[in-house]
Amino acid sequence: GYTDLYAPENRDTYESLENCPEDLLLFLHHVPYTHRLDSGKTVIQHIYDTHFAGAARVDGMRADWDALKRRVDRRRLGEVSRLFGEQSARAAEWRDTLVAYWFELSRIRDDGRSWIQAVIAPADTALFGGERNDLPVQIVNATGSGLRTETSLDVPDGWTSEKATVYVDSLRDETVRISVVPPVTPGLATVRARPRSGDVQALDASLRSRAEAVVLPPAGRCVHALDAGTGTSPVLEGYTRLSPADTWHEGADFGWVGNTPDATDTGLFDVVRRDYVRDSAPTVLRLKVPAGRSTAHLLTGDPNTFNRPLVVRVDGTEKARTEQLDGREFRWVEVPLDGGGDGAEVDLEFSAREGQTWHLSACVVLAQN
Repeated sequence: GYTDLYAPENRDTYESLENCPEDLLLFLHHVPYTHRLDSGKTVIQHIYDTHFAGAARVDGMRADWDALKRRVDRRRLGEVSRLFGEQSARAAEWRDTLVAYWFELSRIRDDGRSWIQAVIAPADTALFGGERNDLPVQIVNATGSGLRTETSLDVPDGWTSEKATVYVDSLRDETVRISVVPPVTPGLATVRARPRSGDVQALDASLRSRAEAVVLPPAGRCVHALDAGTGTSPVLEGYTRLSPADTWHEGADFGWVGNTPDATDTGLFDVVRRDYVRDSAPTVLRLKVPAGRSTAHLLTGDPNTFNRPLVVRVDGTEKARTEQLDGREFRWVEVPLDGGGDGAEVDLEFSAREGQTWHLSACVVLAQN
C-alpha cells in the first residue's frame, strides 16, 4: 500500500488492514477485488452496488419532485423536473462508465445483475465523408452465459451505418467492425454504439460506448486538403502537411506570407485534432484557388485547454469569428472564397484578440458545384 508515504504515527495507525477504516482502504492499500468488507460484500460488489444505487437515488428524487405537481406552480415544476432529468442522465452515464470500466478490469460478475457493454476505441477518431469507414467496437459480455449480440450505431441524420452480429462468451469480449458513411461536408459528430441481446441490460449510457468524430472529405475531392501541425506530426491519409516551414513561394499552391506561426503536437485525440499551428500575431495563409466560388473549411480547437476566438479575414475583410471554446471542443468555420473568372491567389489572415493565441488544425477547400 501507500502507508509508508506518511508520518510514522499515521503509518502505524493505518498499515494494518484490520485498523484501516474502510473509507480509506483503497486510498492506502492494494487489496484484491474479492477482499471482504465489514458488510460481507466484496470490494468489486460494493463498487457495483453503490453506482447502481446512486443512479436509482437520483431517479427517485425526480419521481418525488414530479409527485408534487398539484402543489407547485407549473413553471417551477417543469424547470426543476428538467434539471432532475439532466442529473439523471449524468448519473446513468457515470454508473455505466464506471461499472463497465471496473468489470473490464476485474472480469468478475455482479452477484445480482447481468449486462453487456460496448467500447469504441479509439474514442476520438477521424472519418472520411462520403466513404465507408469501419469503426472497431468491442462487445463485452458481463453475464453468466454466452450470448449472440447485435450492435448498431446511433449516427446523425444524413449518415448511414450497418449492424454487426457476433457471439460473445461469458465474461469475454469480441471486437467487431461496423461500417459508417458520413456526408462529404466537414463536420463534428457523436457516434454511440448500442449493443443488444434479447432482454439483457445494455450499459449504453457509458462514455466509453461513444466516439467524438471529426469528418473530413477525402483529399481527392478537395481543392486543398491541409492537415496543420508540426513538421514531424502524423498527417491524415491523402492530406498535405501544413507546418510553419511551408512559406509561400512562386509556383506554390499554398504557404505563409510574412509572419510564420508556431506549432504544437499534443499527442491527444486523432491524427487531425492532436496538433495545430498557432500564433498570437496575425498570420496570412495564401491559397491558390480555381475560377469560381469555393469554401474554405477551417478546424479550430485544442485537445487540452480552452481555445481563444479565431478571427478570419479574406484579403483584409473579416469573414468569420468563432466563440471561445472549452478544452476538447472543436469547431469548423466556413469562409467563402472567390477565384474570379481565371482563378486567384487568396489571402486568409488568422488572428485573435491582443495577447491571445489563435489555433488552426486543418484547412479544407471545396469547390462549389
